[in-house]
Amino acid sequence: MKKLTVFSVLVLVCIVLGSVVAVSASELSARAVALGGSYVALADDSTAPDWNPAGLVNLNERRFQLDMNSLNPFNFHLSYAEPDYGNGAGALNWIRYKTVVGNSYNIVSYSIAKSFTPSFAAGVNTKYLVYNNKRYFTSDLGLLLQFGPLCIGAMAENVLYKPLGDGERDLNTEVKIGTTIDLANYAILSVEVRNLLNHDKNSDWSIGAEITPLENLALRAGWRRTFENDDVLSAGVGYSLANWRFDLAIYGRINDGINGIRPVIAIGTGF
Repeated sequence: MKKLTVFSVLVLVCIVLGSVVAVSASELSARAVALGGSYVALADDSTAPDWNPAGLVNLNERRFQLDMNSLNPFNFHLSYAEPDYGNGAGALNWIRYKTVVGNSYNIVSYSIAKSFTPSFAAGVNTKYLVYNNKRYFTSDLGLLLQFGPLCIGAMAENVLYKPLGDGERDLNTEVKIGTTIDLANYAILSVEVRNLLNHDKNSDWSIGAEITPLENLALRAGWRRTFENDDVLSAGVGYSLANWRFDLAIYGRINDGINGIRPVIAIGTGF
């Protein structure tokens, strides 16, 4: 974990010295976006902390990955993760993003996950969050249950948080739960529901599917019904070459037509 600690310090310095812009995890991570955001029970790469930190226990190698939304250099998700070498799996994520409605996020997080039994794992994601120039320390809790090809995941966001200024408002605790089933290592189906504890808006549903016709090729599709009752369709492809992985996703609201389609790209490596 020493390399992870050094990398954490370097990125934290960059965050403190850099200007604050933005991010939304639901729109950053090419694989997750292609699956409609149905990722809480499936997250198994270096971006896992923003979907379910417990998913880090499924890592079998170090992962470094860069995801970008709409090819905008200021909308990115930079992540590094290490598998469990005895003291738990760990990860560092840096996210900057600005949504189409103007909300901005800048997040740096450190995460750790541990398997307590062959079927049960838990993870914690601790974050320094800047949301529209309001600053917080906050933490998320993720759980993962695995029973053969069936997996159930849950995550509670902002379980504990501390505002770092006088004008900061309270953060909502968001809960999401989902399940996936692996069909003979050829296809994966996933379902997820979000916003279970937020009484100010409806729940958010998503369904995703991934098939692997070739060992190094994955085809993905997803559908999401947002709390605003918008339907979002998504699709994507993943390709692996040696230790490298390339992912592409496109997504957009049905009501926006072709003009509303946006891409997310990712490049990552394992070592």
